[in-house]
Amino acid sequence: MKFNSREINEAAPKVNAPRNREEKRSGKFRKFERAVAGVAVSAFLFAVPLVSGNANADDGSKSKAGNNSGEAAEIVPLYSDEEAEALLRAAAKNPNYTAEKREEALNAANELAAKRRATKENPEKKVDDDTIRETEAVLTSLDNFSEQIESIEQEKAPKEKPAAGVNENVGVGAEELDKDKIVRHNVVFPPAPSSYNDPALNPFRGAVDLGGNPRTLKMDNPVDLGINFLANEAGSSVFGAFMYRNLLRLDLGALSFRGPLAPFGRVMLRPELNVWRVKGVYYGSAAFMGNMPSWVYSSHSVGLGYSQPMGENFRLRMGGIFGGALSYPTYDDTYVNFSVGLSAEIAKTLLLYGVPTFYFAADDPIKTAYIGYYEPKFQDVEVGAQVMLDQYTIRAFADIGLVGDTYGIYNRYGFRGTRTVSVRDNVIDADIDIWLSLGMTHWSQQLGGRMDPVIMVGMNVILANERFNSTNTAEYSHLQDGSIEFAETSIPDAEHPGPYGFGRSGDPYYDVPINEMKRRMLDSSTFEEFSNSYGNLSDEQVLIRARFLGAFMQQVAYANDAYESMTNGNIFDSEIERIAGATNENIFQYLQEYIGWYQSNSGPMPESLQNGIAVCAGIHWLMAEFMRANGMNAIVMGVNTPDGMHMITAGQLSDRTVLLDYGNTYETPDGTLDQALRFYGQNNGAHTYQSPFFGADGYMGYYLTSEGRLLHRTVGLDNPDLLKKDFLGVR
Repeated sequence: MKFNSREINEAAPKVNAPRNREEKRSGKFRKFERAVAGVAVSAFLFAVPLVSGNANADDGSKSKAGNNSGEAAEIVPLYSDEEAEALLRAAAKNPNYTAEKREEALNAANELAAKRRATKENPEKKVDDDTIRETEAVLTSLDNFSEQIESIEQEKAPKEKPAAGVNENVGVGAEELDKDKIVRHNVVFPPAPSSYNDPALNPFRGAVDLGGNPRTLKMDNPVDLGINFLANEAGSSVFGAFMYRNLLRLDLGALSFRGPLAPFGRVMLRPELNVWRVKGVYYGSAAFMGNMPSWVYSSHSVGLGYSQPMGENFRLRMGGIFGGALSYPTYDDTYVNFSVGLSAEIAKTLLLYGVPTFYFAADDPIKTAYIGYYEPKFQDVEVGAQVMLDQYTIRAFADIGLVGDTYGIYNRYGFRGTRTVSVRDNVIDADIDIWLSLGMTHWSQQLGGRMDPVIMVGMNVILANERFNSTNTAEYSHLQDGSIEFAETSIPDAEHPGPYGFGRSGDPYYDVPINEMKRRMLDSSTFEEFSNSYGNLSDEQVLIRARFLGAFMQQVAYANDAYESMTNGNIFDSEIERIAGATNENIFQYLQEYIGWYQSNSGPMPESLQNGIAVCAGIHWLMAEFMRANGMNAIVMGVNTPDGMHMITAGQLSDRTVLLDYGNTYETPDGTLDQALRFYGQNNGAHTYQSPFFGADGYMGYYLTSEGRLLHRTVGLDNPDLLKKDFLGVR
């Protein structure tokens, strides 16, 4: 027979009988419900406090002794069968009891339920006396145990202020000082119940439902085993998870971006410390993967939060989380960011929140080479309102990243609804969390201005049994167009060098504009003068000249020593600092000097030309500036290659999107920059997970790709999401 919280609420108020004959004679007794509910959980399990005053019981309800005939006394139950079963099941979920007491209550409830079912076919037959005696014994033992709970409650009650001159600490023993466990952690044992504990921020995964309420499942097993399936527009992953007390987690599975499987094993540590109302968490994840550019993908974050109740109907939460990722040896998943947030919960029904996120980035691509130029840059701010009704939550949110049309990647708006369904019977205890989100993604005009539908759907199935818990997750998210358009490529080779022929390829399509461009570079005094010296060039004519600039600088201006230092991890090398401090004008002057020396070809190469002037970021930034000066919308963005991180230029034309990688091009239809980026990754064998974008005004923001979302959900960390769930109570 199933009992949920509503049925317990309906049954519990009927329980007002005295525990024994002595109380029956005196007419004074305590309610059993106070013991079942304990200090804080009683308000959750029972909607209406049971109040019993001085009740006089008549003697007719006493147990009757046998008439000196040796017969057993007649059993008169103190509670009805329904009341006893409801109270036993409530006690089995009460965290104020020990695990042994809860198990004893659950076993007694199951036995009583089985006997009741057996008598349904014969309504006149009553539950046998042995079962009544056993049930009464369990209830009495629980009631006796509740006296300890009640004494603690009395100690917590407000006391009269002592008279002036009286020492308030006199007579305060260790037992009273320890009435609230203000220090809790998950390293060895679960935290003790405390009035300081914020139930919406329970440190144990699965112990809180989607409404932020403690689950009624028996979740005190230290081991959790589960299976997870995650998918989005870029691919999918499946893995098994072993977790111990939400402190240690081991995952084993595989990930695929619509291609070869990448098997992985991951270990994650999550120690948590709670001191009073302050909560600190360390998140550490290390995954070892195959068929990926790197073989180690690690993520580390530290979170700190505070939860302050203000009366019975208001709670303020605040927190922050700082961290990042580092993969080795190609550094294809590397970033540092942090989020801060604030939420206000009103009457446990309405929650308002705001979460701004910042990435560490440089002002322009050239400066990305040197770590000393990195500083916090605004990424986006998510604001929302969440309504919590019983097991339902409905949340409206807006993720604002755009500031005008020149800063930011996109805005995202939507609604999210969640629901928890509980299944309780003698065979299985389970909670099923379901969520659905609908909305849209609106891209910046610099990136095409496209609007994509958003849909996210998922389910947690949480099972509890005697030996271990089982948390199983399946989810799918679609935040943008996931198709991969066929890209038309132009990649020169030895037979057809194109822009790499430097005007001597024999193909006038390239040679004529390139030779004219070299003469104009020598005749210009500044890069700005050179870039603005052209008239109304067509898009195709601009692309040819930009490709030549990229190919030429790749061959003659590349700073190889600086690149070697960057790939070897010597990030503070003086050569790196030198090229990171260069400007487009410095690079242009270098090119002028090189063209002049090459044309005269007199004497050895001067020392000023021997070490180069830029790496990929500086080369593509100069290309983008030239394209913008001639009427083309161009940005520089980070990508991955099998050898390491790289930067390329993207041009938004009226009829197509073009990626320029030095002298090579990849073309897709108009407004498909994200799809072109995906094709670039597949074509080069290295997907991009997050990409810094740089427009005409410099840094625009970090674009988290579909591949990056899947990678971080599978083997990494999502700092804004962790902050919302673990510190702000956002579901």
